[in-house]
Amino acid sequence: MTAKEYLSRYHLINIRINQKIDQQRQLRELATNISPSSGGGHSSGVSDKVGTAVAKIATLEQEINAEIDELIRVKAEIERTVSAVSDERLRLILIARYINCKTFEYIACEMHYSYKQICRLHGKALLRMQDVLECPIASVI
Repeated sequence: MTAKEYLSRYHLINIRINQKIDQQRQLRELATNISPSSGGGHSSGVSDKVGTAVAKIATLEQEINAEIDELIRVKAEIERTVSAVSDERLRLILIARYINCKTFEYIACEMHYSYKQICRLHGKALLRMQDVLECPIASVI
């Protein structure tokens, strides 16, 4: 796994969580719009539809909670690994980019560097991260 793939895991999990939250919201909207048909027949079909929607919402809730647990675990793991990079500037860039999901433009402005300099430092930071990932025992010392 490359350093960039390793660091990008946090953002990808976050995207999955947001997609599931959107699905859950859509299901809730559908469930609240289910109404008995006019015509005076049995409404058991409606309760079945509502029950199915509620079950799907509950399942999504469990999946979201599991994803959030994974997100927290991955964030802590990435932060521990990034802390092994000795240059504080490089650590700040990695955290801003991969944990806080900031753009290079934003990071450049925040750190008072040019965009080009941030891109260069980011490349250097990824190389340092790759070294840490390939030699985890040395990063602990």
